[in-house]
Amino acid sequence: MVNGVTAHSDETDDSNGPSHSHPGCAVVPAALAAGERFAISGSQFLRAVALGYDVGCRFTIALGGQRYENESHFSTHSIATIFGAAAAAGCAANLNAGQMRLLLGYAAQQCSGLTAWRRDSEHMQKAFVFGGMTARSGLTFCSGGARGLDRS
Repeated sequence: MVNGVTAHSDETDDSNGPSHSHPGCAVVPAALAAGERFAISGSQFLRAVALGYDVGCRFTIALGGQRYENESHFSTHSIATIFGAAAAAGCAANLNAGQMRLLLGYAAQQCSGLTAWRRDSEHMQKAFVFGGMTARSGLTFCSGGARGLDRS
């Protein structure tokens, strides 16, 4: 969580225009934490990060990106990053297809998407929503032992 908040704290993190999100501030910290937990290789880490970017960005692009955020008042910044962080962590944990479906379901359950961060002039809520909360939430299921589930 701390790495996610820190990744967005100085407002120099990456962004993806079509998804209206900042995927790296949650995807990379989740992949790093899961990578450390499951002792993955460098190539598996890169694979996890790439999958996290792909899944997270595609999710909010499918919803409509900025148009979705403007019309619904749900933040694409937290929606894309929680799904991206979960996908990255699941890849690092080497989850099977059934476990990955459960993981994405848990990500959906934890996804708040509220835009209340816009009113925080000190940007702490923003850093928490964009990176910290979503990195933590995306990783929670994997670090809890998703490998032990027998769901194909």
